Amino acid sequence: MIVSVRKRRASSRGTRTPAAPQPPPPAPHTLVQLPAEAQIELTFPDGLLGLPTCRRFLLSHYKPADGSPSPFLLLECQDEDASFPLIDPRLLVADYGFSLAADILTYLKATTVEEISTLAIVTVRDRVEDITMNLQGPLVMNFHTGLGLQLVLEHFPVRYPLFVQVEAQRAAAK
Repeated sequence: MIVSVRKRRASSRGTRTPAAPQPPPPAPHTLVQLPAEAQIELTFPDGLLGLPTCRRFLLSHYKPADGSPSPFLLLECQDEDASFPLIDPRLLVADYGFSLAADILTYLKATTVEEISTLAIVTVRDRVEDITMNLQGPLVMNFHTGLGLQLVLEHFPVRYPLFVQVEAQRAAAK
């Protein structure tokens, strides 16, 4: 079950009654917090986009060789030789949020949205300024049940720069 959510466009016809304004989506989930040495086993029953046979994973903190702290996590596939750096997107985009339908909570065996954690896949490139995170395909997970799902949120970018925003904020602060 990979869920695609499309942003509906307003109708150009004048015969329809405009929809009532929607409240902003709730910030789904709390910031991801894992104990330093934690490893969480996760199952994505439908795999990930482009990797449908990758279903069993281990999630842990990324540990730089120099021992410094890192905001990144590492998702390692146990079925194939693949791993992904992840980051909580709200560390860089404070208002990143979306609503989760009841069927997604049921799929993840969650009773409340607070049980769900959201992480974005990071794409590492040669130049630091070209590193991006995928806000369009977040991973939503219930760490208590060990279940995960990749969403497709078409109104968010696939390649959101990680470090350009930091540089722009520094320049604005001067």
